[in-house]
Amino acid sequence: MAEPTRLLKTPNVRWYLGGLVLSLLASTALTLVAGIWVKTLTGSSSLAALATFCAWLPQLLAPAIGVAVDRVRRRALLVATNLAMVPVLAPLLLVRGPDETWMIFIVMALYGVSFTLIGAAEPALLASMLEPGQLGRVNGLRMSLQEGMKLVAPLIGAGLFGLAGGPAVAATCMLCFAAAAGLTARIRVREAGPAGARASWRSEMAAGLRHLAARPAVRSLVAGCSVVMLAFGFIEAAAYSLVADGLHRPPQFLGVVAALTGAGTIAGGLLAPRVMARLGEPRLTAAGVFVFAAGAALLSTGRLPAVVAGAVLNGAGVPWLVIGVITFIQRTTPTALLGRVLATVNALLFTPTTLGIAIGAGLVSVLSYRTLLLTITGITLCAGAYLIRTLPAPPSPTEPPS
Repeated sequence: MAEPTRLLKTPNVRWYLGGLVLSLLASTALTLVAGIWVKTLTGSSSLAALATFCAWLPQLLAPAIGVAVDRVRRRALLVATNLAMVPVLAPLLLVRGPDETWMIFIVMALYGVSFTLIGAAEPALLASMLEPGQLGRVNGLRMSLQEGMKLVAPLIGAGLFGLAGGPAVAATCMLCFAAAAGLTARIRVREAGPAGARASWRSEMAAGLRHLAARPAVRSLVAGCSVVMLAFGFIEAAAYSLVADGLHRPPQFLGVVAALTGAGTIAGGLLAPRVMARLGEPRLTAAGVFVFAAGAALLSTGRLPAVVAGAVLNGAGVPWLVIGVITFIQRTTPTALLGRVLATVNALLFTPTTLGIAIGAGLVSVLSYRTLLLTITGITLCAGAYLIRTLPAPPSPTEPPS
């Protein structure tokens, strides 16, 4: 029997993934609809973008938020955070016109805090639930589900918004978060209790940062991946020019490119554990960088068959590097530090994408899509070469290939 099937027969894994799907559905739909809602109420694109920015802003507090994750049991924190989203979203039920837009901004900022908490607590809980050899399998499923929700949730959220308005979307998200809390509460796991004597908040936050700084293998993996995620943001910005000037298609064709990238990400997440079993986590990450670089090179041609292949490869490369880094950290970091380390690493990995979109938006006004994509290819190849030079010795495989 295939390993993923065996894992899905484990009740804890089923409850975990079920809660994850519902939480992701609510999160992804909410993030998209918040911008659409503000745009509909105010007519302002900048205010619509501000709603998304409010959700991203708490990532800057990730090291401090990670301390909270390490001070409590992670399962209880996930249950409480998902439940807390019900009253947090409740004010959105009252939004009827532009005068109530401020409520959306406040709710999205609070949602951003919960997103950062959940992003650190979920993988930390996994490390307590599973054997080290099972982490890669579940991380692969987790990444594939996450990307699947990015394809499905926007359609559901935008469709429901069009039919019934923003309050209906908010109510649906409240139900999803409550159900996610219920499923997560069914997980049975022995977690080590928080340490009795606590240092100051600043000292605990510094301990997580020191742990990252003192480990060359993690440092190089995170640095290399951050460069690639910055490049991913550049590609997001260059996509408009690629579609218009390279493929000579209408802007709606961006949806096709995004779907191809999403399909590649789902496939990459499912394949990652098998590759990781043979290469180990650091080399999976390096392989993901080179796959991403190949995708960027194909996109630069501006020819439809190559763009199709390039979009799929771009999508496939990202989960390899993210799963490799996260699994390596889960497997090698002391449980007491895991929340702080994961929260910080999540911020270091995903913040560059937002910055890349902003910087790329300026670059596409002065550079052609081909020049920008070839530059991205060169940058990611350099990041891959850096990773190859700094990789630790490969461990023996932690799980047999299936």
